[in-house]
Amino acid sequence: MALLVLEDSSDPWRGKAFTSSNPPKWLKVEGDDFSSKSEYLWEKNSGEDLNFLKVYHRMLQVGITENLGNEKMEKMVFFFSSCGEESGFDQERWEKDYKEACKGFRNRGYKSVLEIVYWDLRSSN
Repeated sequence: MALLVLEDSSDPWRGKAFTSSNPPKWLKVEGDDFSSKSEYLWEKNSGEDLNFLKVYHRMLQVGITENLGNEKMEKMVFFFSSCGEESGFDQERWEKDYKEACKGFRNRGYKSVLEIVYWDLRSSN
């Protein structure tokens, strides 16, 4: 699923992903085919708790560096997890991080903050 989203994105986001390491790393997914790209992503992810605030900061940094206006800034980011209940997702921390991210984006002239969709692939809910 993640690879389909990555390939459907526009530049400068196309083919790039964040790792689930702390701090999260933003990297170009390497490989010649679906299988090799999938393996590459699997090897790069450590399964640590994802620091959403650092992801927001990195996305903002890319927007500023690439001189992206509101229309070119990514609107939504997907995070796919297969950790189930062990993922350590903390709703309270996420809400606090989101409020801080909103301030950062607005202070840099962006009208909105990208949405993060956290999808736990093991959850049945």
